[in-house]
Amino acid sequence: MNQLLKSTGLIFWCCSLVNMAYGQWSDFQFQRSLSGISDTWHQIEFPNDLFGHAQPDLSDLRIFGIKANGDTLEAPYVLDWPASERLLPSEEFTIINRSRRQQIFYATLSTSSSEPLNQIRLDFGNANFDWRVRLEGSQDQQEWFQILEDYRLLAFQDQGQQYRFATLNFPMSNYRYYRLSIPATEEVQLQKAYYIQGKTVQPDYRSYPIAGQRIEENKDRQRTEIQIDLPWPVPVSSLELPVLDSLDFYRLLHIELLTDSTKTEKGWTFHYSEVHRGILSSLEPPVFRFSTTRSRSIRVYINHADNAPLRLGTVLPKGLPPTLSVRFAEPADYFLLYGKSDALPPHYDLARFVSQIPEDPSLLNLGPEVRLQPNTQEKGPLFAHPAWLWGVMILVIGLLGWFSLKMLKQAEQ
Repeated sequence: MNQLLKSTGLIFWCCSLVNMAYGQWSDFQFQRSLSGISDTWHQIEFPNDLFGHAQPDLSDLRIFGIKANGDTLEAPYVLDWPASERLLPSEEFTIINRSRRQQIFYATLSTSSSEPLNQIRLDFGNANFDWRVRLEGSQDQQEWFQILEDYRLLAFQDQGQQYRFATLNFPMSNYRYYRLSIPATEEVQLQKAYYIQGKTVQPDYRSYPIAGQRIEENKDRQRTEIQIDLPWPVPVSSLELPVLDSLDFYRLLHIELLTDSTKTEKGWTFHYSEVHRGILSSLEPPVFRFSTTRSRSIRVYINHADNAPLRLGTVLPKGLPPTLSVRFAEPADYFLLYGKSDALPPHYDLARFVSQIPEDPSLLNLGPEVRLQPNTQEKGPLFAHPAWLWGVMILVIGLLGWFSLKMLKQAEQ
């Protein structure tokens, strides 16, 4: 009996190891092979279709390797979600020589910085204005050079709505002094002026192809409704709305992304969440940025009130997909696995030593997506096929039966 118990325990221990090795791989629905591994550190950029099969936060990503002897191992990684546009601290000009002549307001802005700049933000005390501004630059206040001419600044408050555009954008310039000329019958209350010291850090947005775009005019609500469908759910964080009209316009706008859906007796119900509310104006680029949200459908509402609807071009969605930096310690055939619904984020020691990651590790090549099915012929762990597990279980049952019969015969004797 002791021999039977020991043998049975050994067999179940072996089966547990087999089941653990099989479960480690088979719980994932998709895999891609990794090629081009030539160093300890590498980086992976995700294709758009991967986001549709992985978890929204990518917590189910794993990199498994198969060594020459059949052992499996896991490579640690760090997932980096890029930040949205980061604005550098602004510096304040010194305002000198405020004056008026023939209903034109003049002011000179002085800076001690030797760095070039291409933007000036103005702070006016006026609540409403519509001015055409001229901007000039000089090194000595003797000779002036034109930078901007007839540049429009606008602000208004009307029936609960307000809008303010008081930023001068121009080609990169490097002057000690900048002079404003503003034709205005009312008093111009220029309070402060700012510039950015250094260059604004622009993230690397990825443009996404669209599967379809529908534009409808809702006359009852006096608004244009735009529906944009994407081929896959992807992380969206920016939307460009090209306007084909050349006239001046100011329209309230809000953007919604599809974030969830539920199945009911009457069919599917789709749930959209608002991610941005703002102004579409002829004075500013029609680009709207918001927090990264994974979605495959976008709705845009443009309120035109009693104005004629705007003519719109093809909407351009963009996003900031993450990158993955991975460390390879041993040679093996490596695979990226994902698509596990109950996966928790991994906890690697590597996350506490991100300073060791090189600045620009080389990119790996991702193979085509393979759906892990029972009859898959893809290279994988020895027991990735369920038939192996069934075979082991049958062997266990057979051995248990053989030991039982042997014990019964010994008891009869």
